[in-house]
Amino acid sequence: MYMHNPYFMQPQPQSMDDWYQQQRYLEEQKKQSMEVQTAYQKAWATASVKDAAEDRSFQRKEYYEERKYKRNQERKEKQRALAEMVKIDGEGRLTIVTENLSVAAIPRTFTNMQKPVLDELIRLSNPEEIIFRVQCTVGVKNTTVFLEQAKVGRPSYLTKKFMEHGITFYVPNSKMHYFTHQLFALLCQSDHDKRYLPDKPGWIKLSNKKWIFWKEDRLTWKALQKKI
Repeated sequence: MYMHNPYFMQPQPQSMDDWYQQQRYLEEQKKQSMEVQTAYQKAWATASVKDAAEDRSFQRKEYYEERKYKRNQERKEKQRALAEMVKIDGEGRLTIVTENLSVAAIPRTFTNMQKPVLDELIRLSNPEEIIFRVQCTVGVKNTTVFLEQAKVGRPSYLTKKFMEHGITFYVPNSKMHYFTHQLFALLCQSDHDKRYLPDKPGWIKLSNKKWIFWKEDRLTWKALQKKI
């Protein structure tokens, strides 16, 4: 004859010893079952804590990565906003000023050229041909630099022509062309004279139909070609 047991079906004991032995066996099974369940719960809790820690770590990493990215973007935007500009002060000194700084910028002298003045020399017979004349002071010496309009857009042309006349730029070679072109653009944007030159001396008919006599000692377009 058999009796029902919540764990498994077991034959009904025939004596008290068998009954106690059966109870001890059932208690051991129950204990083992509880230990297994406890171990499972501990493992699940440990895994949950680990997962939560990993989630928090991942979230922190994401947060710091996003923060780092935003800071890098802000730094790049600030760098792009910074601009080094060539300026001419009231005494004719040429300086570089960094604009858009959070503090007051200090002008920096970047060349031994001072008091530059530009004018355009235009061929009377063909106004599309232009020579730029830059008159300036280098040390105690007055210097004149002639620049061909057709060549001023070349990267090294302006730098080379200025340096041929003893003009020095106190900037890295990688930035020299940038600043010489910026200087030239600044001179072109300022108020300057335009002078029309005949090809040679003699009587010259102007655009207003008037005639003038161009003396031998005055600059002509032909003579100008020997200076560039």
